[in-house]
Amino acid sequence: MLQALPGVPEHVVTIKKADGGGKVGIGLSALEGRCLRIVKVDAEGLMSTWNMENPTKQVRRGDRIMEVNGIRGDARAMIEACKYSGNLQLLIRFTADLEQRHRMLQYRNLRPEDFELLQLLDAALPARTCVQRSFVVRLPRFKACDVGVDKCLICLSDCEKDDELTQLPCQHCFCTKCIEMWLTECRSHCPMCLAPVICPEEDEASPSALHDDSGGSDIGRESEDDDCSALVHASILASKIVSATRCEGLGSRGRSLSA
Repeated sequence: MLQALPGVPEHVVTIKKADGGGKVGIGLSALEGRCLRIVKVDAEGLMSTWNMENPTKQVRRGDRIMEVNGIRGDARAMIEACKYSGNLQLLIRFTADLEQRHRMLQYRNLRPEDFELLQLLDAALPARTCVQRSFVVRLPRFKACDVGVDKCLICLSDCEKDDELTQLPCQHCFCTKCIEMWLTECRSHCPMCLAPVICPEEDEASPSALHDDSGGSDIGRESEDDDCSALVHASILASKIVSATRCEGLGSRGRSLSA
């Protein structure tokens, strides 16, 4: 089950839709069928009003919706509740700060406390694959000139001779940021030779206890290898975005499914 985590606050956010309709004003991405990631908060809408009225509980991009009107662990059902419920009670896990710290970390000059942060990230923001961020940063790293690599085959960027690359167990090397995104957001194997990248048992034990793999939908997952390859070579590893902009329903970004 998805559980509350020490040091990661959660609060209930109540949204009351007007009888004549209204704009919730958030964009959502379904993660592994279990929870919803907030990818956008509009400047206008019911969520923006909540933020103004509740400055200590503001909802931001990067936060997770863990529960909608008592529905938990099933992103599809949570989205349906957002579509058709007149009032919404959203259990929000405030993970935006963790995401920001993750982006700033960049896996450079890591200190002991950085590994603690990554372990917290693995628990609070579970990767889509079985590969954890705290495992990826412990993989060996080498200068590009020492391993004979002049281009990262994920982002297709040229590598300077002193650039530090991460080496997988199969010996293929990639930009650390690129391979972390690939292994945690797309596939748990090498993008070149498809050799599996397996975390040791001690790395898998803790996060696996935090969520249930048996249920939920596959909304927002890149479920095909061809899809993964296309996304990575475009330097984009993103979920299918769902825009929750009208009380009548949800739609893909750029296309409204509401009446």
